Amino acid sequence: PPGTPSQAHPPSPFGASLSLPPLRPSLPVLLAVAEAAAAHERSELRQPAAHALGRLCAAFGEPEPADDDDPATAGLAAAAALGVPRSAVQALARLLADPSSDVRASACNAVKRLSRLRPAVLSAGTGALAALLLPPLAAAAQVKQNSLLQSAGQRALMHTLNACGWTSGEALPPAGGGEGRLHPEARAAAEDFVRRFFKRVRATESEEEYSDEDVC
Repeated sequence: PPGTPSQAHPPSPFGASLSLPPLRPSLPVLLAVAEAAAAHERSELRQPAAHALGRLCAAFGEPEPADDDDPATAGLAAAAALGVPRSAVQALARLLADPSSDVRASACNAVKRLSRLRPAVLSAGTGALAALLLPPLAAAAQVKQNSLLQSAGQRALMHTLNACGWTSGEALPPAGGGEGRLHPEARAAAEDFVRRFFKRVRATESEEEYSDEDVC
């Protein structure tokens, strides 16, 4: 179904070689390091920081192991999603609007991976975290002078909208300020994207693709 990964158990945010449970106590420290790198003056640090933030958001949003047949499993996922630090998503949103196009592309790829691994993080509540990312994602998706950035922006925007179930103009939250609303310009851009590009971009995306690697 839309908004959910095709695999019942998507890959770990840190890859197959690292198990998340032993790392849980260290997540706040890792986040502090990533946020500091995201604000560094050197783009060579901000770029990997974008990937780190996306993976850490996914890690914070991963629920404790549970039986797939347990009715409470969905509730655990929703509760975990609400525990993702807002500061991490705010830092990622700032990188989506970074002066460096390379950093912006990396941030788009990080959002794409987050959307695939933990769609509940973006759809939790009224989609408040997704609403933070939507304005810079919509801007990246419209950069015609840089095809790599535009493609990364379109794919990240498609996955973010899909994660929230915002796959039609009618499904998008109303424009305005405050909880449950989208910035008017971002909503208009998202509605235009859904109408003109969403289905085409989704059709070209592999259902098994979880990679956030940057295209060189």
